[in-house]
Amino acid sequence: MHPGLMEQARLKEVIETALGAPAGTGAARARKLYSVTDLKAFSRGLAILSPLREALGDRSTAVRRFAEAMSLVTCGCHAFHRRDKSAYLQRSREQVCYCLAELLMSGDEAQQALAARIEAELLPALGGVIRAAERRR
Repeated sequence: MHPGLMEQARLKEVIETALGAPAGTGAARARKLYSVTDLKAFSRGLAILSPLREALGDRSTAVRRFAEAMSLVTCGCHAFHRRDKSAYLQRSREQVCYCLAELLMSGDEAQQALAARIEAELLPALGGVIRAAERRR
C-alpha cells in the first residue's frame, strides 16, 4: 500500500476511535463532517466549564486555563497531522492539570468538588483521545 494511503487509513482510525466508533466499521464515514462536539473529552469539559465559571468567575486563572484546554482539544480534533493532534491534546491535558491543582489547593469544598468531577469525568476521556492519537504514531 502507498505510504500516503496508509497515513490516511491511520488518521481515519484515530478519528473513528475518538468519536467512539469501532475502528474499520466506516461509521465515521457516514458522517459528513467531524465536530469537536462529538468528542467525549470536549462535551464533558464543556459540561464542567459552566459550573466552573459560575463558581469562580471568568477572570479566574483556573477558568482561563480550563477554557484554554477546551480550545486545545478543538485544535487537536481538527489538526491534520498526527504529531500536531497529539501535541495539542497533551497541552490540553496539561492545562486541565494546572486548573485541577489550583482547585485542589484552594481549600474550598465547592472547588474541590469540581476538581473531583474533572478527575472522574474529563481526564479519563481526554486520556482516551490522547492514547488513540499516540497509538497511531
